[in-house]
Amino acid sequence: MDLLDYLAHLQQIPAQEAEQRWVQQHPLHPFSAFYFASAAPRSFAGNEMAALQALQNPQKEPERFCPQEIDEPVKVEIDAEELLSFFTRPTASFFKNSLGITYPSKEDPLQDTEPVELSGLERWQVGDAALASIQDGTPCPPEAFLWSGKLPPLAWGEAEWAQLRENLDPLIEQWQNRCDGAKALNIPPFTLEFSRHRLRCDPTGVYPQGLLRLTYSKLKGKNLLIFWIQHLLICAAPQAELNQTSYLIARGEKKTAVCLQLPPQPQPLSLLEDLIELFHLGQRRPLPLPINTAWAYAEAIFTGKTPEQAALLARKLWQGNPMSPGDQEDPYLLRAFGELGPDFTASEKADFSSLALQIFTPLLQALKES
Repeated sequence: MDLLDYLAHLQQIPAQEAEQRWVQQHPLHPFSAFYFASAAPRSFAGNEMAALQALQNPQKEPERFCPQEIDEPVKVEIDAEELLSFFTRPTASFFKNSLGITYPSKEDPLQDTEPVELSGLERWQVGDAALASIQDGTPCPPEAFLWSGKLPPLAWGEAEWAQLRENLDPLIEQWQNRCDGAKALNIPPFTLEFSRHRLRCDPTGVYPQGLLRLTYSKLKGKNLLIFWIQHLLICAAPQAELNQTSYLIARGEKKTAVCLQLPPQPQPLSLLEDLIELFHLGQRRPLPLPINTAWAYAEAIFTGKTPEQAALLARKLWQGNPMSPGDQEDPYLLRAFGELGPDFTASEKADFSSLALQIFTPLLQALKES
């Protein structure tokens, strides 16, 4: 005999009447309309009320942040550094240059104790600074990082430097083998003429072997795209004697180095002009172009994946994970396209897929030919 039968027996009433009198059925969800009946509301939770109202109202497609292009004069004179900066973060460039909006960068809170180990970002900053000093021809000793406070003090800093050296040594060895003791060429600035624009270039890091770049980063969409644009600039340079092969040395897996090689391009001006047109379009509206996500999408399509599989991969990279934050962490992309991001499907109205393929397919073809 359960509790309800016992109560029915005490009151000398049928079990069905006891159930109607004492049993209260509650909905499974806290945002059920049952809890918010106007006559006798049983809940006053504002967030659950908002959820109920959202369910009862017809779903609307979220409005785009910038549904129409803004009037922005076309720049005739463009600096190569400006073009490179734009393709590092196209959406941020639109906010900053066209709207005059800048979001404050996130700052790590000050710690109460002196750190004895580096964060991932701090480790990358020290490693990249060490490689930059090697490219400049003045290698920076570890003591300089210790004295400047970029490394923890005493034995902790020495231990951090020893770990960094395990990643730095393969990169430095690749650089020395590729550079072979040669000095960078002194190339005078030049201007590339296009139908509607002029692009000013002041190239650096060009050696008799070609363009050489060294980075502590692993190969991702951003550094690959910047390297590709720099390569096109060298291929388009008026100095016919330049070696038009380019090399990017970056970190590989498990403390190794990889060297990416790009061959000379037969039509660099045409490819650069397409990028310049996208640059101007990106001054008039935010481009749905999270660079790392777009690279992953284009690479997936290029290697034979279906558009659905590529879109699924793009969404995962957009969202990221605790160990590797996605592009949605960018405040400019988040403001322009929301938490769900741009439309990653290859639909007619979506231009993420077309932009990703337009920008990265020539690079992927060049890498396949190298």
